Amino acid sequence: MLRVLLFCVALVVSTAAQAATVVWSATINGFDMADGSDVASGALVRIGTFDLTDDQIAQNSQNVPFLDGHFTEFGSTTIGSGGAPAGHFSAITTNNTATASALAGSQIYVWAFSSGTVLGSTQQGIFYMPKSSDVDWQFPSQVPIPDTTQIGMDDLTDATSTNLRANAKVVIGAFGPGTSATTGKPNFTLQAVPEPTSATLLVAASGLIGLIRRRR
Repeated sequence: MLRVLLFCVALVVSTAAQAATVVWSATINGFDMADGSDVASGALVRIGTFDLTDDQIAQNSQNVPFLDGHFTEFGSTTIGSGGAPAGHFSAITTNNTATASALAGSQIYVWAFSSGTVLGSTQQGIFYMPKSSDVDWQFPSQVPIPDTTQIGMDDLTDATSTNLRANAKVVIGAFGPGTSATTGKPNFTLQAVPEPTSATLLVAASGLIGLIRRRR
């Protein structure tokens, strides 16, 4: 009887809070830097959704502020959370805001960075498993009863964690060739983000070439 009472109390409290929860991790297949080394502890990892197509994300991979402007964040964690080693993390993120309510049913994206801030990172990676292939990769609802979902980067890989599943999405970055120093399994590799000055020079050079061609 006491157990039933405690369960009811917990249910009422959780319902009143209207909090959605995502349990997420990278415990087998972690994250690598472009040079093959494990991403250092303290580096930022975010979950949320984009209002862009995969092609649009890839085409704007060098414009992090643009991508950030089209990203709605549910929550974040850091590499090393949950006592995990470099390249890995384990986190439980709860959100009871209007943002979480608006995200219910939306595709979950994992956005990983090379440092603790978005704009301070020189490398990034965006990955997900389509919710049509794995229903856990959609944000849980808050009503009528707050829900929980559990995802992991190893959801994108096969039973041996050595190959990508057919529908896994690596929008920015790569899978391998580097491996985790802890598990020996392939890591998801971040992609370098050019320095703003380099990107600006590239755009300017392209415009100059186009002008020269038009004059000819």
